[in-house]
Amino acid sequence: MAEPSALPQLEDLPPEYVAHDEGRMIYSCMAAMTALATSVVVLRLWARKEKSAAIQVDDWLIIASLPFLWVLMTCGVLSVVRGGVGKHTIVNLIVDPDAMNRGAKYFFVSQFMYGTVIALIKSSILALYLHIFPTQFMKKSCFVLGGLVFAWWLMAMIVPFVQCKPMSKSWSPFEEGTCIDTCAFLVGNAVPNIVTDAAILALPAHQISKLQLRTMQKAAITGIFLLGGIVIIASCIRLKVVYALWESDLNMDFTVQIKDSWLWTVTEPAVGVLCACLPTLRPLVVAIMGTMKRYSTKRSTGESNAIITAGGRTSKPASKPRFSRGQVSEPIGSFERLDDIESAEGGPAGLVLWPKGFCQDRKTTVVGRDSHSALSDEIALGAIHVRNEMTLSEDRLSR
Repeated sequence: MAEPSALPQLEDLPPEYVAHDEGRMIYSCMAAMTALATSVVVLRLWARKEKSAAIQVDDWLIIASLPFLWVLMTCGVLSVVRGGVGKHTIVNLIVDPDAMNRGAKYFFVSQFMYGTVIALIKSSILALYLHIFPTQFMKKSCFVLGGLVFAWWLMAMIVPFVQCKPMSKSWSPFEEGTCIDTCAFLVGNAVPNIVTDAAILALPAHQISKLQLRTMQKAAITGIFLLGGIVIIASCIRLKVVYALWESDLNMDFTVQIKDSWLWTVTEPAVGVLCACLPTLRPLVVAIMGTMKRYSTKRSTGESNAIITAGGRTSKPASKPRFSRGQVSEPIGSFERLDDIESAEGGPAGLVLWPKGFCQDRKTTVVGRDSHSALSDEIALGAIHVRNEMTLSEDRLSR
């Protein structure tokens, strides 16, 4: 980018050209996507609490990604507010000649934030896979992909420091010096990112195919993981936008052209956080569906139990008669939970429950068997967890 030799007066430019500013739209979109990603992580933690599940490594990694996403979004907002992004370049050079240098500094910092947040998101997904599928195949695959992600992150951290000589030329485009081929760097950064995304996305398919589930259940679980393909689409769009930016004539209108690059640089990791959290949100869906079902049942029960009298009034039906102890017409009644599980006959593995308030002519025994495995910490993915098995038996006693 060459420094313009002469600039027109602001009064010589059309008023609508001077007033052009897409800044509000840019930082509103970036803030909205960041807020959405943060909200999804909060819901993920709520789902863990709802299932009484411990916070795992994958949760900590996705939590750790949020501060970097927030800083990335802040760089984008500052590039608009103080860097002139969204306004015409000529207007920026006339009104605030240092604006473009400030915007370039924010872009320089954003490269480190972008690389780190992407690496943390991918590491979180791989850790989730290891927790759900603790098989040798998955362990080896996750460690290989984890190594590739680390190598990609290391490259993303080193290259910005050496891409220009002197380094200050990275944020001072008019300064004398040389820089590496920016387009080659962008492609070299984005292509491995997309390839590892695709590999991580396809990894669970092999394990899901081995599960002893109905075809529809396998398809549903696979669909949850395949929703992560959205982030691949976002990565491809960002590559296209950024590559088109640096291939174009930057002397034309750089601060307007770079707006889409900023948008997708923030949107891609935000979508990545969303996709990484989707498989863990099943308890939220179950809770919402359960609440809706209870509300619907309560309404329908209330309406069906109401009795319309001759005067148009509604009244509740008479309650069922209550029976006293020992008064048994049929040995059927409600069960009462024991206060002390250890004092029950048979101990915790064999509980004897008696119908409340009836003669002892029948006994019910509940026998539990715990299943311990690497999957005992339930993950809300439906069918990919182990539950305790209970056997219910009922015997009539001789009088």
